[in-house]
Amino acid sequence: MGHKLTKVYLYSVALLILGFIVSISSYSNVPVFADKSNVDKLTLNLPVSCTIDGGSSSTHTQSVINNQYYPNLGGAPTTFTMYCNDKDGFIVYARGASDGTEGNTNLVGTSGSNIATGVYDPDHIDTTTSSWSFKLGNTDGTVAISSGYNDNLFHTIPSTWTEIAKKQSGTVDSTTGSKITATYDAYISGTQASGTYTGQVKYVMFHPSSAVQPTTLAEAFKNAGKSKVPIVDPSTGETNYYYKMQDMSSSICNAANVFGTASDLEVVDTRDNSIYWVTKLKTDYMDDNVGQCWMTENLDLDFNTTKPDGSIAMRTFTSNDTNLTLYGSYGYDSNNGYTCSNTATTTNCTSSGEIISWTPERATIAPEDLSSTTWKNDNSNPYSYDRGNVEPDGYKDGHGKAGNYYNWTATIASNSSNSYTSGNATNSICPKGWRLPDTRTYEFSKLLYAYDITKDDKNTAGYADGSTSFNKMVSSPLYFVRSGYVNNGSLSNSAGSGDYWSSAVDSASFAFDQYFNSSSVRPAYSNSGSYGLSVRCLAE
Repeated sequence: MGHKLTKVYLYSVALLILGFIVSISSYSNVPVFADKSNVDKLTLNLPVSCTIDGGSSSTHTQSVINNQYYPNLGGAPTTFTMYCNDKDGFIVYARGASDGTEGNTNLVGTSGSNIATGVYDPDHIDTTTSSWSFKLGNTDGTVAISSGYNDNLFHTIPSTWTEIAKKQSGTVDSTTGSKITATYDAYISGTQASGTYTGQVKYVMFHPSSAVQPTTLAEAFKNAGKSKVPIVDPSTGETNYYYKMQDMSSSICNAANVFGTASDLEVVDTRDNSIYWVTKLKTDYMDDNVGQCWMTENLDLDFNTTKPDGSIAMRTFTSNDTNLTLYGSYGYDSNNGYTCSNTATTTNCTSSGEIISWTPERATIAPEDLSSTTWKNDNSNPYSYDRGNVEPDGYKDGHGKAGNYYNWTATIASNSSNSYTSGNATNSICPKGWRLPDTRTYEFSKLLYAYDITKDDKNTAGYADGSTSFNKMVSSPLYFVRSGYVNNGSLSNSAGSGDYWSSAVDSASFAFDQYFNSSSVRPAYSNSGSYGLSVRCLAE
């Protein structure tokens, strides 16, 4: 039997939507003498100039034979060159437009048969289904390929206008411009009818980049392809669905451009199925587009769990679920409760796929058991206290819970913190994808400054304001809690002060935390590592 011959023609069409402002001003000089003539002055101001050029290789034509995969149809990819002097940058969108129909993502065949868009999978080839897709590239680094298209893989053609690339800010050089490339592939099945197939992808450039659609934190998780998991509420028996804290990434946080309570999201910590409020918070008083993703609820993680028979078992935390990124540094070794999945590793878990594990040497102290005999003022060994479901600042839909109290050693996920005398702890009990705030880079200060609580974004002296700053600390969208602290087996100052550990070391026995009460806010306060304080994590 002879092979059927199939021709595939792919066309790329570059479009441009150009916006500009024309301002016309007229000036007249009033004559001083009757024999002086008037002079009209005309001014044209074109502040924005943007063009998109599809280059010379925008038509891809190739003859192919069935049962074959063609990763680069027509040879060289199309290079789109974009020129734009808008200081706010630009955005490039794409959508299928085959057969003159907007949103049509098929290759349309002359024989009446079509080839739908789809991604070729060499491990699971469906020999009965033909498909085609495209791949985007960046040739000069000045334009960022958008999330979901920047992995150098082929993707399906979007049926609606979809952001594929952007330049955030800055003036593009008017001589060379900025460039992205588009490459196409196709898999042709053995049953595909012979003939000519044509398809079209439209590219359009908008500006400025500040005109992006609002994206909440929940939408950022969804757009990143993350799935929700079912969690059964032990008190009601109802099943609800949540995104996982451990799925958080810098790209997800950066994609969210809605701040505060409007971006509130409940997520699950997969280590013990606890549900926490998180959101994106501003960290720049002057720029509403700068921020970080924070927990807006105190960490409530126990070091132990109760077995069905009532006995206590210690949890083992791993780099798959916990902020454990270093092994064999700053005391993180086998003497410290750490192991590496490669038992031969003695300096760091550096090989691809290796897993760091940490097992705390003691269980969390139960609410009724806190005493000077169970909690010792100790800078070296980990202590954790579970106060129970207490809300010192009142019910705020979960935001006001005290959570657990951790001494410095427990906070940095260590069984001995003696080696820390300066710098910052790298590991912590935060979930994977999250970490402790860093007072050395003023992360608490920048957060409080953005919400008009501290005087500046590097404030360490405190800002006393009993009526304004305090109320902002405990209210939306920050929801810090006056949970007090544990000292020498006693819980102190509950509903009086809030104390939150950072990653920064002050000395062998002291570390920095954020402290506040009704009259003072101190974003970088040195405290004894033996004290039990609260923990809030922010996304890495």
